[in-house]
Amino acid sequence: MRFPSKELEGACRRPDAKVISLGPREEAEHSQNSLFAEPAWPVLHDAAYYGLAGEVVRSIEPHSEADSVAILLQFLAPFGNAVGLSPYYQVEGDKHRPKLFVVISGATSPGPGHWVVTVHKQPS
Repeated sequence: MRFPSKELEGACRRPDAKVISLGPREEAEHSQNSLFAEPAWPVLHDAAYYGLAGEVVRSIEPHSEADSVAILLQFLAPFGNAVGLSPYYQVEGDKHRPKLFVVISGATSPGPGHWVVTVHKQPS
């Protein structure tokens, strides 16, 4: 796997790097009763918040109830869609374009529901 920078590669290859999510078998190993135990909350490594996207997430995070991963994904998806299909990162024969399709779901807080990104209607 190729990394865009040596710094990101070093952070991802460290032995203490965090797992993004656990599969069913690993989850069962980390709980006493895997049928009733809540799965571990996924945690992204700090390297995921590299650059401008990370700065945006860190500036919004203290003022939002949204998960930092949701903020990051909802920043990257519109950016990738705005950039379009022209630029790509080639891995072997595959061209990886910046377009992302993101679905975020989970339990809501007991308060009023909110979106990470709010769409405001224009006055008619």
